[in-house]
Amino acid sequence: MKGAPACFRAAHHPAPDPADPRGCGLSILGYQFLAGVLKHLPAICAVVAPTVNSYKRLVLKGSMSGFTWAPIWACYGNNNRTNTLRIPLDGGRVELRTADNSCIPYLGAALVLAAGLEGISQNMDPGEPHTENMYLKSEEELCAAPTTT
Repeated sequence: MKGAPACFRAAHHPAPDPADPRGCGLSILGYQFLAGVLKHLPAICAVVAPTVNSYKRLVLKGSMSGFTWAPIWACYGNNNRTNTLRIPLDGGRVELRTADNSCIPYLGAALVLAAGLEGISQNMDPGEPHTENMYLKSEEELCAAPTTT
């Protein structure tokens, strides 16, 4: 059996910004938090998806029905399940979708919090959200986009 998916959810208590120009319903602090997590995502993934089976589920195509919807690119966006950091439709929270049930949740949560706080303290910007299906992008488009695998 491949790693069972899970996710970390971080609630954003400053009121979601309905005038958010990026359309995800986050405040500036929320985007800064996201940027810090994106910066440290490779290290975070080593902890929140720690086993071989964890990585077996993080593939582009692995089922006969087509896409796996696994978050294999280091990017964020709205209610799009192809992003590693997903912001559900109502905004105000973020999901880290690479985690699975074999991780140590306290350590994973501590890493996410530390990375997010670094993003806030350094006024980082995550760039524009990815609202499109990342699986449908060509290799050239992926290479040009500010994402990593």
